Amino acid sequence: MDASSKTRQQVFEVAVLLAVLVIPGTAIQLFRMDAELAQSRQRLEELSRSQDEYFKGEYLEVAAEVKNSVRELQNALTRIGQATSPKTAEFQVRTAQFNQWIERKLNRPEWERFQNQKLRERIARQKSSSTNSPLVITADLGSLLNDVKHIYETNYLAAARGVLLDAGHPGPAQTLVNMNLAKASQSAQQLLTLADEARRSGTAIEAFSNSQKPLSPPSRVVRYLLLAGLLGLFVFLILAFRCFVTSQLRVELAKRDMLIENQEQLSHFGQLAAGLAHEIRNPLTAISARLYTLQKALAEGTPEYGDSTVIRDEVHRLDRIVQDFLTLARPADPKLVPMSADPFLQKLRDLLAPQYETQAIELKVDSVDAARFRADEAQLKQVLINLIQNAAESMEKGGTITLRARKDKAQLRDHDSEVVVIEVEDTGPGIPPEVQERLFTPFFSTKESGTGLGLAIAARIVNKHGGELKFETQLNRGTTFGIVLPLYDKAP
Repeated sequence: MDASSKTRQQVFEVAVLLAVLVIPGTAIQLFRMDAELAQSRQRLEELSRSQDEYFKGEYLEVAAEVKNSVRELQNALTRIGQATSPKTAEFQVRTAQFNQWIERKLNRPEWERFQNQKLRERIARQKSSSTNSPLVITADLGSLLNDVKHIYETNYLAAARGVLLDAGHPGPAQTLVNMNLAKASQSAQQLLTLADEARRSGTAIEAFSNSQKPLSPPSRVVRYLLLAGLLGLFVFLILAFRCFVTSQLRVELAKRDMLIENQEQLSHFGQLAAGLAHEIRNPLTAISARLYTLQKALAEGTPEYGDSTVIRDEVHRLDRIVQDFLTLARPADPKLVPMSADPFLQKLRDLLAPQYETQAIELKVDSVDAARFRADEAQLKQVLINLIQNAAESMEKGGTITLRARKDKAQLRDHDSEVVVIEVEDTGPGIPPEVQERLFTPFFSTKESGTGLGLAIAARIVNKHGGELKFETQLNRGTTFGIVLPLYDKAP
């Protein structure tokens, strides 16, 4: 612990000691405050009722606004879907109004969220102490509004856009309109269910407020016990604050500092990479030019010509390392387009299979689901070629490399998501444990001629796509690399 931390700790301990010394004096004053306590109880009751009325109104407003807006939007959307010359102005205006209302409600002050949580806890305490109490608030107001926003923007508006796009067009387009109207109706029903939930919560708050009894003044013994309990609670909270809250804050601050530092390092790393690549390539270009001139003056088969060939290969290798280093530091942003796995993998197999047949390696495509995803085709091909090449190099005596794609559920960016997993499976020797730990570390390679940047670049590219690069391996049985990408479920 540094001197500054020790000083803060000592100041904190002195403050705790002073607080403990002041509390007995507070006990003496407690008996002179009956009138003030009575007034405080009255103000507390008024404040509680005021807060109850406020949040009851908030829940009931959410219920009414969601219900009315959804019905108006649904009626307008139905008219658009059934009209031969649809007019969308009314729907667009009502959509904008509802969006503004949702955003305004979500931008609540922090104290509102805190008081709403306190109210729910008070109702929960009454429910737990009563055997027949039906009172319950099923959702926090903020969570309820977030659910409304999610269903409205993700589900309802997506279906509505489909109706607006195809409305007024006869034939197959009308079938799409009807399908999207059905989806919009389903989403509208979900929103109405949330509105009913808000209404029930508002009614529960009203019933809870009406059931509250006035606070009775505590007796002198109760005040003594209360004071003792407060003293013990105070000391406990001080210790808990010191042991848990402060340490948590320090951890969070350390993480934030580390994140900021990493971002700054990546920024500097990118600038350094660009400058370094420029400075190295200039002499490499000069060396290559002079080497080319020198080789023309040497006879093939001589030791000098052989030495110049080795120098040329190493220059090319160094240039490749510089290019990979630059790609790792400053990867290009992917140009994402919807793709299907099957034609993409088949095309890749047709491109590479003849090359590996001469090495007794079979490259095949197996069990491809009808899965769609968004990706940059050139970058994704670069990743898969790198994985396939690594798999082939691990199988010195031949084997099989299998490409497949499947739908799955996985966590991406700390959220459960529908995903597409593109796998490259080999029948090689597997990856030793000591290598697994450093597999994605830049410049780490088990190959003599490798740069150690291939997998690091592949992982960065996949990360730029919003996905993850994972692997599973078993010694003497093989390795499977999986490119996990978000599922794209919109119709082509």
